[in-house]
This record gives sequence, structure tokens and C-alpha cells, in this order.
Amino acid sequence: RPQRSDTASITDELSVAWYSLRVVRRSDQATTTVHRRFRDFVELASQLQASFQGHHLQSSLPQPPRKEFKYLKDHRDPAFLEERKHHLEIFMRRLVEVPHVLHVSSTLTFLGFSNHLREMSLIFTTEKIGVRLSKATDSDFPATVESVEGHQQGRHEIRPGDIVSKINGHSTAFMKFEEVVRSIQTIPRPFVCHFLQLIRPRKPVFLSDDATQLPDAHDADDGQDTTMTSSTMMKDRTASTMTQEAKGTFNEEAMKSVDLS
Repeated sequence: RPQRSDTASITDELSVAWYSLRVVRRSDQATTTVHRRFRDFVELASQLQASFQGHHLQSSLPQPPRKEFKYLKDHRDPAFLEERKHHLEIFMRRLVEVPHVLHVSSTLTFLGFSNHLREMSLIFTTEKIGVRLSKATDSDFPATVESVEGHQQGRHEIRPGDIVSKINGHSTAFMKFEEVVRSIQTIPRPFVCHFLQLIRPRKPVFLSDDATQLPDAHDADDGQDTTMTSSTMMKDRTASTMTQEAKGTFNEEAMKSVDLS
């Protein structure tokens, strides 16, 4: 159940806007924060249309906000971003009111949950990101968090063992460790870094799967929760095996662990 969609942030050299969604899973109260681009919302809507093809509920699926051409609208204008955020919030609230939507794997992936695994993402604005990375030995992704600096500890619960899964939305699964490090070191700030993290088990919380009252769209910025319910979670999925060769020259033995703090 996404609690709210935070204010959009312009984060990279292409002035791409990212929308932050804070999500709570009803079954165990696990939380996460994920960043999505406008096109991710559009892609989700398209995937759900395909999943509901021929189903009587297909016509109940809401349409995402209309895409505005950049030559007609300034996509960096704060007023434009705030308006788009507002419409995306309305879209998400209407979407999750449609029965079975939260049982579709594409929805759960979008919200950042997969059984005992969650995605979370952070926006970094400084040259040093406050973590030390090491090579992964048993994952389809090349880089994991080895340690976290004091000022980063507790920030959205980054912890050792987390996997660096995406950088600015681009998967690291087909990258070498050296490429991940180089990308983080050289990418213009601010940027979004996505992590995969095992969810620490908690005492089960048993709640009914009945629909819960949703607040009006304009209440989102007042801190009110937008409740979503789901009785099933998607199966764990990993990226395909890395096949792409790294470009450039790096000493692999010397790059087994890199301090980016």
C-alpha cells in the first residue's frame, strides 16, 4: 500500500524527474521507498492492460496522465512537476481500487516488493555516497554493500549485503563490478541508486484482505496513508547471467572492494 507519492525531484544531467513512492506491505508491515519515472507509470498501465486483456475488469483500469510534449511544456517547471505528481497520485489510487490489480506481478515489481526481497532507492547529491562496495560472489548483480558510513547508517536502512541493482533506473545485471564503480564515481549528481535488500523477518501480522478507505487525492501531502491490500506477492526473480564484457582498463584484483564514502 503506497502511503504517498512525494514531490518530484529532477535528478540527472538530462533533467529527468523521478517520483518517490513510500510503500507499506500490509501482510508484514514491511516498508520501502522506490523512485519511478513518468514512463514507468505509463509502462505499468500498459502491462496491466495486457494482463487484463479480455477480462471484464479491463475497462475499469484507469489511464495514466497524458504525456505532455516538451516543446509545449517545460518539464523542469516546478508547477508542471507538481501538477503531474498530483495526477499520478490520482492514477495510483484509482488503479489499486480495481480488484486483482495488486495480485499482478508487474504491480508488485513497480511497488518494490518480491516475497522476502524489496527494492529501495535513494537520491545521492554528493560526490561520496557513504558506502563501501565489494564484489558479489553469489548474485547475478556484481556489486554489494560491504559497509556503511556513520552518516548513512539508518538512512532508509541501507545495510551490508544490499545489492546495487540499478543506477538511474539502468540495471547493473549485465555490468562488471568495475563498471558499477566507475558509473557511480562519474555519473553527474544528483543521481538515483537502487538497491535490493532481504527483508528481516518479523512476527506475522494477520489482517483481513478487505478494502480500506482511501483518502482523497488532495490529501496526499497532508501525511495521510493511501492504503493498498494484497494477499499474494510475486515470486522472486533474478536478472539473467552477466554476459557483457567490461570496457576500459581496470585491475580486477585491486577492484574487489571500493570505498565510495
